[in-house]
Amino acid sequence: MDDHVAQKKFRMTLFLLTFLTMFCTSVNGQDKGRIKVWFFEWKGAGLNYSINFDTRFNVGTQDGLGCRIGFGYDEIKGYTNDLDTGIDDGFLAAKEYIVPLEINYILGKYRNGIDLGLGTLFYFIDFSDRSGNISLELTPLVEFTPENNKEWLGFLSLGYRFQALSNGLVFRATWNPLFNKNGFIANHTGLSIGYKF
Repeated sequence: MDDHVAQKKFRMTLFLLTFLTMFCTSVNGQDKGRIKVWFFEWKGAGLNYSINFDTRFNVGTQDGLGCRIGFGYDEIKGYTNDLDTGIDDGFLAAKEYIVPLEINYILGKYRNGIDLGLGTLFYFIDFSDRSGNISLELTPLVEFTPENNKEWLGFLSLGYRFQALSNGLVFRATWNPLFNKNGFIANHTGLSIGYKF
């Protein structure tokens, strides 16, 4: 697939994610009184780090059904090598984009709650500056090459959430196993800090 088609598909995916964000923020047209949270996540569903928006579907409740959308970005630079021979295969400067989408449920009406979720994340790598024969295995589930530079992964979320009763601090500690058709990674966790308004 050429770069033009890949970029067009990536733009379409971002458009759909923007639509989902607008949907999450205005379900049933009742935005006033809806709990909204912006948070920074290290590891977790954003893999490295991500900025996320989370909201509840029911107005005025700390708990219940909700959704989350995020965006992560990172740069990978360095030389790649053949692990068997130690010989450099080429140079790589790549940008990785990660977009987690999740339907979640919070058990707990007050400050402390259990955070349960099921989601997917779109993972895209832009191999903009490279030389040589490049491939990246960023997780055991996916090997990226310039020809195969995007992937959808599924994830689960189980964790603890602290959130202020009114505007204020939100803290999350989660277990986020990842999966796709190639397997399952159980040892993936995340920490988040943010603000509820």
